[in-house]
Amino acid sequence: MDLAAPARPSWWGEVDAGQFTATALTPQEQSQGLVLLCQAKALSDLEIDAREIAGGVALEIRMLPCRVTDLRTLSHDVMMLKLSLPKGKDLEYLAGQYVDILLRDGKRRSFSIANRPQADTPLKLHVRQVPGGRFPGARVRRTKGFKELMRFQGPFGLFPQTGEYKTGDPDGRRHRPRTDQSHS
Repeated sequence: MDLAAPARPSWWGEVDAGQFTATALTPQEQSQGLVLLCQAKALSDLEIDAREIAGGVALEIRMLPCRVTDLRTLSHDVMMLKLSLPKGKDLEYLAGQYVDILLRDGKRRSFSIANRPQADTPLKLHVRQVPGGRFPGARVRRTKGFKELMRFQGPFGLFPQTGEYKTGDPDGRRHRPRTDQSHS
């Protein structure tokens, strides 16, 4: 059952918690003002408390060129972009990390890496098309993007497969990142 949590004005800012399943956050977590950042929309400046996980692996953040080599529609508003890197330019990353695509105007858009980490494979990104959004999905779709070089930077973030940060979920099942969701 989906539920829409109301916007919550408070000392940390105002947030529209968005749509999420009732099992994603307990009523106690909701009453504490916790939201799913992947669904929430900021309605004001925010102060966010994030619990960092100790013991992370430090991977080199790199700026790399890439080319869109495949483009598939996964749903009415989600596309899968497959990005190939130049030979010998693999990206080392962990499940749950993301990259920033650099746009022509100098702005960045962040996208989670959708496939599992392995050498010599293209990166797969799931891109949600947002009306009025800044990622040029229409241009990529129109040109098929296969000739255009793009740049990205990453990997960023840490979202390990562990339950240590989720009370009441010792094996981490509720918050395990999904990997390789595309139809390869």
